[in-house]
Amino acid sequence: MNTKDSIEQLRRLLDTNGPGAVVNVRGLEQSLMPCWLHFAGALEESMTSNKLKGRVENAEWTPPILTFSIERHGRTVQTSKRADVHTYAVDLDACVAQIIQKSWRQVVAMARPLDVQPLARSVASSIIAGNDEDDRITFLRTGGVRVNVSCAVPRTVKQTTAGRRKRFRQALRDILAPVGWSELRANYWYRNK
Repeated sequence: MNTKDSIEQLRRLLDTNGPGAVVNVRGLEQSLMPCWLHFAGALEESMTSNKLKGRVENAEWTPPILTFSIERHGRTVQTSKRADVHTYAVDLDACVAQIIQKSWRQVVAMARPLDVQPLARSVASSIIAGNDEDDRITFLRTGGVRVNVSCAVPRTVKQTTAGRRKRFRQALRDILAPVGWSELRANYWYRNK
């Protein structure tokens, strides 16, 4: 089927639907996919036709403009808990598709807040008491202590984990410095003589 025919088939489907919300969204996807690449701007942000299948939402027909939203998965592949949502306007007369709105949605619940103060107090207590059975710390022959931050503050999403661990290290500094411990370098402590 040539470009003109595939666009006409899409238009017939939409005209049968009539103006307003598109009822047959799966039929819309099947009609839109073969002609998607023929709309100028369709490939913006790597939006290939196969990405339409099963993902078109909120389709609206206001002749000659078709609008719809689609959830993009680029960020979720990168471990984000949010997905981008792009809203397209497709002008069937001008053969142009363009993104008219970008937003996002939470697809996985956010991590619950973590109070690092109790963790820091617990690790500091083990250091001060010389508790060598605590997996979060390793006593060194030099008399220093290595803090196993990954054991103390579990990994979640990259940015969340980094923020939590930074706050944990600061809380540990605030507790250990007044009782005679100094940070030699990140996660390594020694007792002042």
